[in-house]
Amino acid sequence: MFKYRLKFRKFGETRFVSHLDLVRLFTRLHTRAGLPLSYSEGFNPHPKMAIALPLSVGCASEGEYIDVSYDKDFSESFILDELNKKAPIGIEIIKVARLFEGAKKFASITAAEYTINIEGKGLNKENLSYFFSRDSIEIEKKTKRSLAVKNIRENIFHLELLAAYPGGSMIKAVISAGNEATLRPDLLISAMEMYIDGFKAQYYEITRIAILDDKFLPLL
Repeated sequence: MFKYRLKFRKFGETRFVSHLDLVRLFTRLHTRAGLPLSYSEGFNPHPKMAIALPLSVGCASEGEYIDVSYDKDFSESFILDELNKKAPIGIEIIKVARLFEGAKKFASITAAEYTINIEGKGLNKENLSYFFSRDSIEIEKKTKRSLAVKNIRENIFHLELLAAYPGGSMIKAVISAGNEATLRPDLLISAMEMYIDGFKAQYYEITRIAILDDKFLPLL
């Protein structure tokens, strides 16, 4: 069995494909490309693949990861070319790497970097900086049984205004992600609306730029 990590983009209409359907998509893609996935044993065998961090429906991405196992050894360039030949519109494999002992594990994921394009007035460099400088940013989060108040300040690692224009703005955010704690970017926007006077997001588009490990470096 030979293990590889694929880095891919998810864009256009494909951003509305759910996590479960994305797994099915990659299974079918490998079949069309003629790349033999390894399967688990037992009564209900399934392909040996794992996606690094589920992406919310509606979000695009410039850097998602999926680990796959093959029954045969292939060159990285061959895998890249064959998958892209058969990939649907909205999926592009941008890098392939063979995984060896000591490779970064998905469990090391600590953060994710996003750009958020916002339609709405009231956001500028000064009030965004003031928001980021707060010691406490409390929001209500749904639990399985009720609503709980949570301080998300420690989950925001970086926040920056990239552009401001009439009727909107674009921000960059690096926020917690992974097994320890995950802050969804839509909750960050909700918190900004609560704490920044006069700011209201009428509409926003989220793009995940990178998934980062415990040293804040990309997995691949």
